[in-house]
Amino acid sequence: MYPSYNQEARNYLYAFLNRYFPDNDRMVHPKFPVEIENIEQYTQSFTDDSYEEDYKTLNRIIREHKENIPPLVNAYMNLSPTMRSFGAAINADFGNVEEIGILITISDVYEKKKARHINILGRKIKLPKRMTKKSKNQEE
Repeated sequence: MYPSYNQEARNYLYAFLNRYFPDNDRMVHPKFPVEIENIEQYTQSFTDDSYEEDYKTLNRIIREHKENIPPLVNAYMNLSPTMRSFGAAINADFGNVEEIGILITISDVYEKKKARHINILGRKIKLPKRMTKKSKNQEE
């Protein structure tokens, strides 16, 4: 996000990402993270316990602040239910934009998104489902 992005809208977006796409394993974190004071006050806006309803709430709140959900963030949030976000940092070498690290496992991408976006050598492909422990043990 650019430095001109509304800070309140940004805080709601980060709270939403932390609620629905957390890095509970603390796999990656920025050395100098963007700090949000009282993030709990922003998180409290998302109480529907449903991604779809809270996404609508996020979209409404951000629009009330005269902003939109950044297009790439919006696209990534809707690719996979297992996406993880790793906090934000300011990239001083690229106009002081705030950058958020994410992880998306290709095999967890929604099927309709795979059909639309994944293409190898001009052909649509179907990726295998993630292997379970049981199926791994069966192969051994």
